[in-house]
Amino acid sequence: MASLGLTAFSESRSRAAWWLLPLAAGCALGALAAGNWVLEEPVVPLAMLIAASVGIVCWNLRWGSRDLFSLDNVVALAMLPLMALGSVAMLWLAPRREVPEEDLSLALCYALVALAAFMAGYHSRFAPRLAARLPLLSEHVDERRRRIALAALVALAAAGWLIFVWSFGGATALINGLDWATRHSEGRYALVCAIIQVKVAFLIWYAGRLRAGRESPALVLALLLTTVAFVSIVGAKFLAADLVISALVLRHYLWSRVRLWQAAAAVVLLAALIFLLLAVRIAGSEVTRLGERRLQLLASIYLHRECYGPRMLTESVRHIPADYDFQYGSGLAAAIPVVVPRWLYPDKPEGTAAKLTRAFFPLRYRVGIREAPSAITEFYANFGLPGVLAGMWLLGVLLGALYRHHLRSGSQTSAILYSINLVGLLSYIRGDAAGGGAFWMIYAIPALLVLVFIGRRH
Repeated sequence: MASLGLTAFSESRSRAAWWLLPLAAGCALGALAAGNWVLEEPVVPLAMLIAASVGIVCWNLRWGSRDLFSLDNVVALAMLPLMALGSVAMLWLAPRREVPEEDLSLALCYALVALAAFMAGYHSRFAPRLAARLPLLSEHVDERRRRIALAALVALAAAGWLIFVWSFGGATALINGLDWATRHSEGRYALVCAIIQVKVAFLIWYAGRLRAGRESPALVLALLLTTVAFVSIVGAKFLAADLVISALVLRHYLWSRVRLWQAAAAVVLLAALIFLLLAVRIAGSEVTRLGERRLQLLASIYLHRECYGPRMLTESVRHIPADYDFQYGSGLAAAIPVVVPRWLYPDKPEGTAAKLTRAFFPLRYRVGIREAPSAITEFYANFGLPGVLAGMWLLGVLLGALYRHHLRSGSQTSAILYSINLVGLLSYIRGDAAGGGAFWMIYAIPALLVLVFIGRRH
């Protein structure tokens, strides 16, 4: 048992990935300059984006960091469900889509340029310099303080659950009314916070078990199924993905290295559970009473939902600044007061997700849906193509520093914090600054305080 992967990073080898950067940027700029043929064939930039993402991961696993959960791998892999899957869905649903192919091609080229800018920042000399300035967490955990923290987290989770049940009208009303209305319950925020406290407590406990040489796969599976059940109440599938990814990352750094096929199997299992959950939730509705066409309709609904990632970028490139002005940072600034309740701050600004959904999908906005735009779309909506380049480069520097800091620490507490921040990164890459800010403020920052508490030496 060793912290495998913590010493796997090699600065000289990671810089060897530099040859991918001009290649990806050159392909993207070449696609932009190639004229109408490329812009009328979105399959070309789509194939280049998939090849760049897969190439970065393969290079890292063979010659670079050799660490599946390095953050450049995570961002490269996130591009596949974020942009590639949605673009394939849009092409598959061609008879019903409303976006011209040249706009989709242009958006995919922007995504390819954004990936190249991120990699340039991640492997720049600024990332290790920033990592060297970050303070390290304690290498030791005080067991008495660990038990105190676990008890406090469980108590907070129980309080949040009671608030949710009370706001929903009691246990009987809750049992009889587990449907989409729960999404709009006044106590939903309390339930989300309760689930998060349980997750922090579980990660602290699980990390201690792994460090002591005792793994608990049966318990992890049981907690996964329980979390999926809670997701059916809350209506947020990301809560289940959070647990799976965090547990995998902890096992990777504190027990034994997780292979690519193992991570893929876990993701497939999770996707199957969520797909089954979606099927159960809509099985009784009028729209699905179509006999043998039910599965086909379910797949179509899922693919339509996946379209909104590239669709938001495509619509932004198409209409900004032609029909709408750039936000010039107002969407990013909305992340600051995001956790303040609106009844305390009635004029709280909307984030980029709300603004773009209102502009491009007003019907969905009216029923309370806020489509996730992705970090690339948010940078573009605020500052255009220069914002995409600068924003993704800065994001690469910050995440490169975070990964290097994690490797320098090599402790139990740093592994927990890294697993939480990795999931927060995914929520931001897929969503916007407001959503990512909410995640870090109600999850990562409180978890950091708890980790500092349990790691403090006498």
